[in-house]
Amino acid sequence: MLRWTQWLHMTPAAAVRMVFITCAATVAGACAPPGEPPPDQSLDADINPVRVVVVAMWERGADEGDEPGEFQLWKARRGLSERFALPHGDHDLFYNRESQVLGMVTGVGTAKSAATTMAVGLDPRFDLTRAYWLVAGVAGIDPEDASIGSAVWSAYLVDGDLGYELDAREIPPDWDTGFFAIGSTSPTDPDKREPRGEVFLVNEGLRDWAFELTKDLTLPDDPALAAARATNGGLRAFG
Repeated sequence: MLRWTQWLHMTPAAAVRMVFITCAATVAGACAPPGEPPPDQSLDADINPVRVVVVAMWERGADEGDEPGEFQLWKARRGLSERFALPHGDHDLFYNRESQVLGMVTGVGTAKSAATTMAVGLDPRFDLTRAYWLVAGVAGIDPEDASIGSAVWSAYLVDGDLGYELDAREIPPDWDTGFFAIGSTSPTDPDKREPRGEVFLVNEGLRDWAFELTKDLTLPDDPALAAARATNGGLRAFG
Protein backbone atom coordinates (compact mmCIF):
# COMPACT_ATOMS: atom_id res chain seq x y z
CA MET A 1 0.00 0.00 0.00
CA LEU A 2 1.38 3.44 -0.89
CA ARG A 3 2.08 5.78 1.99
CA TRP A 4 0.33 9.17 2.10
CA THR A 5 3.57 11.00 1.35
CA GLN A 6 4.13 8.83 -1.73
CA TRP A 7 0.69 9.79 -3.03
CA LEU A 8 1.65 13.43 -2.57
CA HIS A 9 4.68 13.01 -4.84
CA MET A 10 2.49 11.80 -7.69
CA THR A 11 0.77 14.12 -10.14
CA PRO A 12 -3.03 14.23 -9.90
CA ALA A 13 -3.41 12.22 -13.12
CA ALA A 14 -0.91 9.60 -11.99
CA ALA A 15 -2.65 9.25 -8.63
CA VAL A 16 -6.02 8.67 -10.29
CA ARG A 17 -4.51 6.04 -12.60
CA MET A 18 -2.75 4.47 -9.62
CA VAL A 19 -6.12 4.04 -7.95
CA PHE A 20 -7.40 2.10 -10.90
CA ILE A 21 -4.53 -0.39 -11.01
CA THR A 22 -4.78 -0.95 -7.26
CA CYS A 23 -8.51 -1.31 -7.03
CA ALA A 24 -10.44 -4.54 -7.07
CA ALA A 25 -13.51 -3.52 -5.16
CA THR A 26 -17.14 -2.51 -5.29
CA VAL A 27 -18.45 0.83 -6.51
CA ALA A 28 -21.20 2.54 -4.51
CA GLY A 29 -21.47 -0.38 -2.12
CA ALA A 30 -22.78 -2.81 -4.74
CA CYS A 31 -21.01 -5.82 -3.27
CA ALA A 32 -22.78 -8.86 -1.89
CA PRO A 33 -20.99 -11.17 0.58
CA PRO A 34 -19.50 -14.37 -0.87
CA GLY A 35 -21.98 -17.18 -0.57
CA GLU A 36 -25.14 -15.25 -1.38
CA PRO A 37 -27.29 -16.94 -4.02
CA PRO A 38 -26.94 -15.83 -7.65
CA PRO A 39 -29.49 -13.44 -9.13
CA ASP A 40 -33.01 -14.84 -9.46
CA GLN A 41 -33.32 -16.52 -12.85
CA SER A 42 -37.04 -15.80 -12.90
CA LEU A 43 -36.43 -12.10 -13.57
CA ASP A 44 -38.16 -10.38 -16.43
CA ALA A 45 -36.80 -11.73 -19.71
CA ASP A 46 -35.76 -8.21 -20.74
CA ILE A 47 -33.57 -7.77 -17.64
CA ASN A 48 -30.12 -9.36 -17.75
CA PRO A 49 -28.68 -10.48 -14.39
CA VAL A 50 -25.07 -9.40 -13.76
CA ARG A 51 -22.65 -11.05 -11.35
CA VAL A 52 -19.53 -9.05 -12.23
CA VAL A 53 -19.01 -5.71 -13.99
CA VAL A 54 -15.49 -5.40 -15.42
CA VAL A 55 -14.62 -1.71 -15.67
CA ALA A 56 -11.85 -0.54 -18.02
CA MET A 57 -11.00 3.08 -18.69
CA TRP A 58 -9.78 3.24 -22.28
CA GLU A 59 -9.12 1.49 -25.55
CA ARG A 60 -6.61 2.42 -28.25
CA GLY A 61 -9.23 2.17 -30.97
CA ALA A 62 -11.96 -0.41 -31.49
CA ASP A 63 -13.14 -2.87 -28.85
CA GLU A 64 -11.65 -5.75 -30.84
CA GLY A 65 -9.45 -6.46 -33.82
CA ASP A 66 -6.66 -3.91 -33.42
CA GLU A 67 -3.92 -3.18 -30.88
CA PRO A 68 -5.45 -3.79 -27.45
CA GLY A 69 -5.72 -1.24 -24.69
CA GLU A 70 -7.35 -2.02 -21.35
CA PHE A 71 -10.53 -3.74 -22.52
CA GLN A 72 -9.90 -5.93 -25.56
CA LEU A 73 -8.33 -8.89 -23.74
CA TRP A 74 -11.10 -8.91 -21.15
CA LYS A 75 -13.65 -8.99 -23.96
CA ALA A 76 -11.89 -11.82 -25.79
CA ARG A 77 -10.91 -14.00 -22.83
CA ARG A 78 -14.18 -13.67 -20.93
CA GLY A 79 -16.29 -14.24 -24.03
CA LEU A 80 -18.11 -10.90 -23.87
CA SER A 81 -19.74 -11.31 -27.26
CA GLU A 82 -23.24 -9.85 -26.80
CA ARG A 83 -23.26 -6.15 -27.55
CA PHE A 84 -25.56 -3.58 -25.94
CA ALA A 85 -25.57 -0.04 -27.29
CA LEU A 86 -24.82 2.61 -24.66
CA PRO A 87 -25.41 5.97 -26.35
CA HIS A 88 -24.81 7.92 -23.12
CA GLY A 89 -21.48 6.19 -22.45
CA ASP A 90 -18.03 6.26 -23.97
CA HIS A 91 -18.23 2.72 -25.48
CA ASP A 92 -20.97 0.14 -25.91
CA LEU A 93 -21.38 -2.64 -23.33
CA PHE A 94 -20.46 -6.30 -23.86
CA TYR A 95 -22.06 -9.21 -21.98
CA ASN A 96 -21.66 -12.95 -21.52
CA ARG A 97 -25.11 -14.41 -20.86
CA GLU A 98 -23.74 -17.68 -19.46
CA SER A 99 -21.24 -16.23 -16.96
CA GLN A 100 -23.28 -13.04 -16.41
CA VAL A 101 -20.17 -10.88 -16.76
CA LEU A 102 -20.67 -7.37 -18.16
CA GLY A 103 -17.78 -5.34 -19.60
CA MET A 104 -17.63 -1.57 -19.95
CA VAL A 105 -15.19 1.17 -20.97
CA THR A 106 -15.71 4.42 -19.10
CA GLY A 107 -13.49 6.77 -21.06
CA VAL A 108 -10.54 8.64 -19.52
CA GLY A 109 -11.12 11.27 -16.86
CA THR A 110 -13.41 11.64 -13.89
CA ALA A 111 -16.24 13.26 -15.87
CA LYS A 112 -16.46 10.45 -18.44
CA SER A 113 -15.99 7.79 -15.78
CA ALA A 114 -18.80 9.21 -13.63
CA ALA A 115 -21.20 9.73 -16.54
CA THR A 116 -20.64 6.27 -18.05
CA THR A 117 -20.89 4.49 -14.69
CA MET A 118 -24.12 6.31 -13.87
CA ALA A 119 -25.54 5.41 -17.28
CA VAL A 120 -24.79 1.72 -16.64
CA GLY A 121 -26.10 1.86 -13.07
CA LEU A 122 -29.43 3.30 -14.23
CA ASP A 123 -29.73 1.03 -17.28
CA PRO A 124 -33.03 -0.92 -16.94
CA ARG A 125 -31.66 -3.74 -19.13
CA PHE A 126 -29.43 -5.03 -16.31
CA ASP A 127 -30.00 -6.24 -12.76
CA LEU A 128 -26.95 -5.03 -10.81
CA THR A 129 -28.33 -5.61 -7.30
CA ARG A 130 -25.88 -8.46 -6.59
CA ALA A 131 -23.04 -7.42 -8.90
CA TYR A 132 -19.38 -7.09 -7.98
CA TRP A 133 -17.56 -4.21 -9.69
CA LEU A 134 -13.97 -4.92 -10.70
CA VAL A 135 -12.06 -1.79 -11.71
CA ALA A 136 -9.21 -3.18 -13.79
CA GLY A 137 -6.77 -0.64 -15.18
CA VAL A 138 -3.14 -0.07 -16.02
CA ALA A 139 -1.02 2.69 -14.51
CA GLY A 140 2.42 3.80 -13.51
CA ILE A 141 3.86 3.06 -10.08
CA ASP A 142 6.72 4.40 -7.99
CA PRO A 143 9.73 2.14 -8.76
CA GLU A 144 10.61 2.33 -5.06
CA ASP A 145 7.56 0.13 -4.44
CA ALA A 146 7.13 -2.19 -7.41
CA SER A 147 8.29 -2.98 -10.91
CA ILE A 148 6.55 -2.36 -14.20
CA GLY A 149 4.11 -5.18 -14.88
CA SER A 150 3.30 -5.71 -11.19
CA ALA A 151 -0.21 -6.44 -9.92
CA VAL A 152 -1.49 -4.64 -6.83
CA TRP A 153 -4.68 -5.13 -4.80
CA SER A 154 -6.06 -2.26 -2.71
CA ALA A 155 -9.17 -1.37 -0.72
CA TYR A 156 -8.65 2.39 -1.10
CA LEU A 157 -9.93 4.74 -3.77
CA VAL A 158 -8.08 8.06 -3.90
CA ASP A 159 -9.20 10.99 -6.05
CA GLY A 160 -5.86 12.59 -6.87
CA ASP A 161 -7.51 15.45 -8.78
CA LEU A 162 -8.70 17.04 -5.53
CA GLY A 163 -5.73 18.87 -4.06
CA TYR A 164 -3.62 22.02 -4.03
CA GLU A 165 -0.57 22.52 -6.20
CA LEU A 166 1.96 25.36 -6.14
CA ASP A 167 4.31 26.17 -8.98
CA ALA A 168 7.67 24.47 -8.39
CA ARG A 169 9.38 27.86 -8.63
CA GLU A 170 7.30 29.18 -5.72
CA ILE A 171 7.38 26.34 -3.19
CA PRO A 172 9.38 26.79 0.04
CA PRO A 173 12.93 25.40 -0.13
CA ASP A 174 12.19 22.65 2.43
CA TRP A 175 9.26 21.21 0.41
CA ASP A 176 9.83 18.17 -1.82
CA THR A 177 6.69 18.84 -3.87
CA GLY A 178 4.17 21.58 -4.48
CA PHE A 179 1.23 19.16 -4.46
CA PHE A 180 -0.63 18.74 -1.17
CA ALA A 181 -4.04 17.73 0.13
CA ILE A 182 -7.12 19.93 0.37
CA GLY A 183 -7.55 21.12 3.95
CA SER A 184 -3.82 21.11 4.66
CA THR A 185 -1.14 23.80 4.61
CA SER A 186 1.80 21.75 3.33
CA PRO A 187 2.66 18.26 2.02
CA THR A 188 3.61 17.16 5.55
CA ASP A 189 0.92 19.01 7.52
CA PRO A 190 0.19 16.85 10.62
CA ASP A 191 -3.13 18.61 11.25
CA LYS A 192 -4.80 18.10 7.89
CA ARG A 193 -8.55 17.50 8.10
CA GLU A 194 -10.24 14.17 7.59
CA PRO A 195 -11.04 13.37 3.92
CA ARG A 196 -14.46 14.47 2.66
CA GLY A 197 -14.84 12.44 -0.49
CA GLU A 198 -11.21 12.39 -1.62
CA VAL A 199 -10.49 8.94 -0.13
CA PHE A 200 -12.81 5.94 0.15
CA LEU A 201 -12.22 2.68 1.99
CA VAL A 202 -14.26 -0.05 0.33
CA ASN A 203 -14.44 -3.82 0.85
CA GLU A 204 -11.28 -4.90 2.64
CA GLY A 205 -12.55 -8.47 2.96
CA LEU A 206 -12.94 -8.77 -0.79
CA ARG A 207 -9.46 -7.30 -1.29
CA ASP A 208 -7.96 -9.81 1.14
CA TRP A 209 -9.81 -12.70 -0.51
CA ALA A 210 -8.50 -11.70 -3.94
CA PHE A 211 -4.96 -11.38 -2.60
CA GLU A 212 -5.01 -14.80 -0.96
CA LEU A 213 -6.34 -16.31 -4.17
CA THR A 214 -3.58 -14.83 -6.33
CA LYS A 215 -0.55 -14.17 -4.11
CA ASP A 216 1.34 -17.30 -5.19
CA LEU A 217 0.92 -16.76 -8.93
CA THR A 218 4.15 -16.26 -10.88
CA LEU A 219 3.95 -13.21 -13.12
CA PRO A 220 5.43 -13.63 -16.60
CA ASP A 221 8.71 -11.90 -17.39
CA ASP A 222 10.60 -11.25 -20.61
CA PRO A 223 13.74 -9.41 -21.80
CA ALA A 224 11.82 -6.23 -22.57
CA LEU A 225 10.55 -5.95 -19.00
CA ALA A 226 14.00 -6.74 -17.64
CA ALA A 227 15.47 -3.94 -19.77
CA ALA A 228 12.84 -1.49 -18.50
CA ARG A 229 13.61 -2.41 -14.89
CA ALA A 230 17.33 -1.92 -15.44
CA THR A 231 16.80 1.82 -16.03
CA ASN A 232 15.71 2.19 -12.40
CA GLY A 233 19.22 1.65 -11.09
CA GLY A 234 19.35 0.65 -7.43
CA LEU A 235 15.64 1.03 -6.72
CA ARG A 236 13.59 -1.91 -5.45
CA ALA A 237 12.02 -2.39 -8.85
CA PHE A 238 15.42 -3.32 -10.25
CA GLY A 239 14.99 -6.88 -8.97
